[in-house]
Order: sequence, then C-alpha cells, then structure tokens
Amino acid sequence: MAGIGFDLRKIFHSEQSIVKAKVSFQSLFVTSGPWIISIFTIAALKIINETVMEKSAFNILVSVIVYSFIFSNIISSPFTNLVTRHVSDLLYRKEDEQIISVFLSGFLFMGVLTFAISYFFIYYFTTLEHFIFKVSYLFAALNILWFVMVFVSMLKEPQKITNAFLFGMITVILLNLFYAKGDISKALDSFTIGVCFTIYFLISILLNEFKFNNKIDFKWVLNFKYYPLLFSGFFLSGGMWADKLIYWFDSNKSIHIIKGFAFFPAYDFATFLAYLTIIPTTAFFVIFIETAFYELQRKYLSLLETNGSFFKIKDMEDELARGFLKSLLNVAYFQFLIAILFIIITPVILEYFNIVMESIPLLRITTIDASLQMIFNVLIIFLYYFDYQKETTIITFIFFITNLSVSYILKDYPFEFTGYSYFISLVISNFLAFSVALFKLKNITYYVLMDSAAKTVKAERER
Repeated sequence: MAGIGFDLRKIFHSEQSIVKAKVSFQSLFVTSGPWIISIFTIAALKIINETVMEKSAFNILVSVIVYSFIFSNIISSPFTNLVTRHVSDLLYRKEDEQIISVFLSGFLFMGVLTFAISYFFIYYFTTLEHFIFKVSYLFAALNILWFVMVFVSMLKEPQKITNAFLFGMITVILLNLFYAKGDISKALDSFTIGVCFTIYFLISILLNEFKFNNKIDFKWVLNFKYYPLLFSGFFLSGGMWADKLIYWFDSNKSIHIIKGFAFFPAYDFATFLAYLTIIPTTAFFVIFIETAFYELQRKYLSLLETNGSFFKIKDMEDELARGFLKSLLNVAYFQFLIAILFIIITPVILEYFNIVMESIPLLRITTIDASLQMIFNVLIIFLYYFDYQKETTIITFIFFITNLSVSYILKDYPFEFTGYSYFISLVISNFLAFSVALFKLKNITYYVLMDSAAKTVKAERER
C-alpha cells in the first residue's frame, strides 16, 4: 500500500524549493501523524502547565498520555497489519465500495476492545478510578487514530491530512490555555478532544473519497489465513518496547509515579529523543524507497503473469535483488546521517535550554538502537511485499523474545549497560531478516511459482 507515497513523490519532483519543503512537511504527518501529535502536544503541555499545575498532577498527566500512546501502538499494530492486507486485497480486486464497511467495523471493534482494556487496567491496577472514563476514552481514541492511519495511506489529500493533525494539536493547546488552566481532569479532556478532532477530519476525508454500501464488514477480523500478520504486528511493536517494560516494572532503576505507572526517566528521555530520528526517515522511505521498490515488484510480477521468457524473468529477478539492496542502503545512509547529526547537535541544544541530560553515551546507544529499528522495519516491510507471513512472524518473534530475555538478564546491571539489550536483539534480528530477505529474493521465481501452484491445487481440491 505505497498509496499516497506516489502522489507525494510526483509533487516533490516540482522544481520549486518551496513546494519540496511543503511536501516534506506533509509527508511527516502522513507517515507519522500519531507520533507527532503525541510528541509535540506533550511538549506544549509541559510549557503551558509548568507554572499552573502541581508537579505531581503534571507527572500523572504525562504518564497517562505516554502509556496511552505506547500501549495503543502495541495493541493496535496487530489489527492494523490485518486490516492493511484485507484492504489491499479489496483495492486489488477493485472492490472500493467495501472499504468504508471495513473501516466502520474496525472503528467499532478497536473502540470497544481498547476502551474495555483501559477500563480494566485503570480499575484493577491503578489508583485513578476517578479518571477511569477519561483515560479509557483517550486510550480508545489513540487506538482508533492508529487504525485510521491505514486508510489515510490510500488518500490523495496530503494537505488535508496535514491540516487534520495540525488542527488537532492546536485544539489541544488552546483548550489547555483557556479551558484546562492547570486542572488535570480538564487537561485529559483537552488531549482527547484534540485527538478526536483529528480523527473526525480524517474520517470526513475518507468518506469523501469512497462510497458506502450501507454494510459493516467484520470479515477481516476472522480471516485466519492472515493471522501470521496479526502476530508479527504484535511482536514487532512489542519488541520495540519490551526492554522499556522490563526496566519499568522489574528493575532497580524504575521510578513509580503512581500505582500502575512506572518509568526509567534517563532511558525514557534518551529513547524519546532518539525515536525522533525515525520520523524523517519513515517519510523518506514512503516517498522515495517504497514506491521505487513497488514499481520493480509490479514489473517483475507482470512479467510472470504475461509468461515472459526465462531470460527476461531472470534479468528482472536480478534487478529486483539489486533494487532491494539499493533501497536498504539508501535508507541506512539517510538514517545514519540523521543519527550522526542528531548525536552532534542534540547535546548543544539541550545545554542551550538548560535541559539536563544524565548521560550522553546513553543518547548515543539509543540513537543507534532507533536507527537499527528503522532498518529492521524496512526489512520486514520488504518481506511483507512478497507475502512471507510465516517468515516475518518467526523473525519478529525472535526480535521480541531476545529483547525481552536479554533485557531481563541486564535489567539490574550498572547504568552503563542500559540500551544494550535492545541493541543486541536488533543486531540479531536485522542479520536474520536480511539473510532471509536476500535468500528469498535470489530465489524469488521459485517461491512465487510454487506458491501459485499450491494455491491452484488447493482451489481444485475445494471444488
């Protein structure tokens, strides 16, 4: 679903520098909207509420928002993976009229499921019962926002999508300034309202783009043949946060803000900063890398479908492998260039604003971790492109379990070891994913034809 990436790439090729800057800005929201809305609104809330809200209340507010963001990412990822594949099939079969049906079912499914999960957690594991509905609404809204992003990737309205996220952030800021005024309950309402406004505008764009057949389609939830995508989505996002969860809930480095909410401030702050480097690389990948690789893939598959000669197919197979390597190198160059600049510039900026960074070496290792995570994400996407569902499930499971287990071993080691469990798991997982991807691509024709033959035999048996 390269989707909107093609449109952004066409616009970017304009000779005007202003247009290129505008497209670059829009691509950040299109590819990483939920990240941006969470990051910048938390920063704005800190500035607004620093003098009008008690420190303990502000810490609770930030804890709720951060936990809602992280766990919404973990819980929604399996279902966004599942629905992405289902919607891709609908687009391929030109059954666009079913897209809104799928979206509405997902809206209801994600909303009810995640509201219930949040309600259960707040009621039984925290002391925030008086905020139980407000927190649950916020958590459900963020899960729905992640889900909406699947459908946003199909839209050809980058300016409207950007405006939706900007409007949501501005709403949060204005409500905190003129409505919340330091009240934690109203501040939670303000953040939720801002997220809901963003969702509302994105849905309005979606409804203008596709027709509704007056049905609600839950088939995607019960499509068991795509469940490996559900598991790989969970292991991928869970693996990203596994080491943080170990540090928070089972180490001597955690600080409990309130019952049910723990943090490792030094590591969390460094990770928060490091993950910022992924945002521009994600946009770069969607606009320039994913679209180029998708075009190579389509040429190759078209050649197979039209019974191209053996030599043409072999040449295209080699070109596809080269395209994969080139794409991966371009992403790595771009990401590590940003990472190096980030490591050099960030300490200077922090010092200028009198922000204390407990450990610069910790910032370095978390930035390397974020860069390796970006490369791992790209490798998994390439494997998804050729429908290697079982392989991605195994690889992401290894990523999840190695980060979890190594983090558990190192959790109470001295401060200097922080971040290395994540690094070790990423090195192992990247090597494994790269080896599998390269082997599969070098033998792609065999696997494609064997898969096609297996599906034909299965279809004949079902008849």
